Amino acid sequence: MHQVHVQLNRKVAVGFVIPLGPANLVAIKTDVGLVGFDNVSWMTLVQPPLTVIRQPTDEIGRMAVDLIMRRIEDPERPPLQVILKSQLMIRGSSILPK
Repeated sequence: MHQVHVQLNRKVAVGFVIPLGPANLVAIKTDVGLVGFDNVSWMTLVQPPLTVIRQPTDEIGRMAVDLIMRRIEDPERPPLQVILKSQLMIRGSSILPK
């Protein structure tokens, strides 16, 4: 039975991937498919490369500062929900054999 393990962030991903490979505990891509958040350079260096959901971190930071400044200017301003687009970057870790 195949499972997909969705990572919370790059720190959890590295803590999951690094011990598995050398120990041969679980074969990524055969026994389990992995999808992580954040697109950092090491994720393309492991075998198989990790599939990730790339978040617009620069835009998240700019938006956070903008919303904080608006709240400082007008503390009674109602909360604002902001939805930013992410990008699924498919690599080898999420492709299970047929």
